[in-house]
Amino acid sequence: LALIGFLSLPISLLFNDPATMMITDPSQINERMGSMLLANGLIMLISIASIPVYIIGMTIPTLATYRIETGNGQVSFLGLAQDSLRYFWRVLGIFGLIWLGSVAIMMALFACICFLAVVTFGLATICMFPIILLFIPIAMAVYAFMEQAISAVVVDDLRLSVAMQRAWDLVKKNIGVMALLSIIIYLGATIVSMV
Repeated sequence: LALIGFLSLPISLLFNDPATMMITDPSQINERMGSMLLANGLIMLISIASIPVYIIGMTIPTLATYRIETGNGQVSFLGLAQDSLRYFWRVLGIFGLIWLGSVAIMMALFACICFLAVVTFGLATICMFPIILLFIPIAMAVYAFMEQAISAVVVDDLRLSVAMQRAWDLVKKNIGVMALLSIIIYLGATIVSMV
């Protein structure tokens, strides 16, 4: 999945000359507009094409862990990838609902911050900074919720709505353990990805 993401940089550099950023003449900008639109279109297509890979990539670890624990089924990568297709639409539904919900909440909050920033001449932006920092633990909790919902789909073979309800119940009952595991796993993953 990361390799797909890396494709966006060479495409951007291939079609967009970094010197374009310094151009102020409208005629030169118009000349390069076609290549800029093409690059952005290709990057968007790669992003959309990477969603199925991401969904399968999210399903495989859960399925592999479950099979190793129970001793049922094959644990080869190709076998897991094929078997994860059985859960594809439900996991995609979970991912889509959580992603769309997160985007809607972020847009509403951003609109409120922009409105308050205009009304208070930018002072509200400074005051909102601690609230923005709260997004880090909230994002971890949302990701933990999504992982639990995916586990409910794969392990218990539940429908989308039932899996999300089960995940919500698990997160509510074990909020302390979930928070600690989220901090350890996601901060560790962030450090590794930065390295």
